[in-house]
Amino acid sequence: MRTVVVFISVLFLSACGSISGPISQEEAMTPVPLEETPFQPEVLYCEADSSVLVELQTGLIEDLALDFTWDRHLDHSAVSRRLNWYQENPEQLEYVLQRATLLLPMLAEEIRKRDLPAELVFLPLIESGFQPSVYSRSGAAGLWQLMPATARSLGLRIDWWYDERLDIQASTAKALDYLVYLNQRFGGDWELTIAAYNGGEGHVQARMRRSQSDNFWELPLKRETEQYVPRLLAVAEVLSNPEKYGIAVPFVGKESLLRSTSLDDQIDLRLAAEVSGLDYQQFKWLNPDFQRWISPPNGEYSILLPAGNMDYLLAEIDELKPDTDASWDHYRVRSGDTLGHIAEEFDTSVSALIAINQLSSSRIYARQELLIPRSTSSQGNPDSSMKELYIVKRGDSLWRIANRNGITIAKLRRLNTLSDNTVLQPGQVLVLNEYSQAQSSGETTYEVKSGDSLSVIADKFSVALADLMLWNSLNRSDLIHPGQILRIRNI
Repeated sequence: MRTVVVFISVLFLSACGSISGPISQEEAMTPVPLEETPFQPEVLYCEADSSVLVELQTGLIEDLALDFTWDRHLDHSAVSRRLNWYQENPEQLEYVLQRATLLLPMLAEEIRKRDLPAELVFLPLIESGFQPSVYSRSGAAGLWQLMPATARSLGLRIDWWYDERLDIQASTAKALDYLVYLNQRFGGDWELTIAAYNGGEGHVQARMRRSQSDNFWELPLKRETEQYVPRLLAVAEVLSNPEKYGIAVPFVGKESLLRSTSLDDQIDLRLAAEVSGLDYQQFKWLNPDFQRWISPPNGEYSILLPAGNMDYLLAEIDELKPDTDASWDHYRVRSGDTLGHIAEEFDTSVSALIAINQLSSSRIYARQELLIPRSTSSQGNPDSSMKELYIVKRGDSLWRIANRNGITIAKLRRLNTLSDNTVLQPGQVLVLNEYSQAQSSGETTYEVKSGDSLSVIADKFSVALADLMLWNSLNRSDLIHPGQILRIRNI
């Protein structure tokens, strides 16, 4: 038996870096260390008989490259410049391809189902660097960088709760619908189609009329669009001849590891991530379309997860569906509103609104968007104390809440006046830590908790870090520890 090295891609669901929230298109295309990329394929080594070597080495990217049919115009300067750039910077393309390994099988399946050119599988590489949460400066979003007006015309939902342009499956389906429409509009010419996808069909048509030509390479298009088609052709050339250009193409399995499910109940997405076996950042990488930590209150939405993790989620999904007292609404602040007035109107407390919306103070402004509990229980009276709060979820216990938040059950009971027989209810708000007010001295004291840092505490109280250190005779290099009491001046 001959020993050979075979690269196999497997799902890697631990030690992932934190990539949170929408990022810019420039950030998406900037290389990051491989270990910081969510779902980074792990490279394994095994021994294989030469008889199975060919089968193991042939992955999805190699299969797609065999299906490429477009003329790559290798003699054109724009294409050759891009090819030279890839040769000089192979790690750039390799990083993005590594990021795409979990997504490519699903994209390829959708494109093959429609009998579209295989080259289109790699259009998101040009658009977003295969980063599902990316936003451009112009307002385009998602893998396929759809503009709001285009997305809405295609039937995608964009609101305070949900941006379907970031939904990997939904945006792929609609982007391909749009590409099919453009291709029909431009008589089946894929170079003009891709140019129109980037620059707009009106721009391309106007330049065609001006130059009296339907040849992409003769049109005086804006610079970004002129470079757009050559970039995609260069990627197709490199993937067809990776050895020639010094690119290490990752192995990608031909079957998708992802699975989708549709839901219409409002659930806590952090808890959904937990029961599925993912951390929240991993969950969000595949589901960046959710704009809040809870799902929308109305309408159907989808969740995308690796198949095994989806099994865990579906096994617990009934336990995630909230009672009526754990549902949430969206409220836009009006001129003259205060948190006190809003809390009174919705039968909640100021401290609950501060905690739920992660506000640093009670100050709000007109047109600010707030998350409001439809109704709550056992929240305590709103008063002048600033509290750290926790919203009880189905299945929670005092032990579980105390353990996760680094406090004792005794302290949790004391802060919330709970008896040994208290039964927690979903939607109930518990106080985790109280900052006692010393109004006479103009100071607040704060008890440091696990995970705190000076900068975190300064942000929490909207004070300068330098002031916080001065008030407590601390230097930047000083360490703080749980239980330590810090002085906060009321300024």
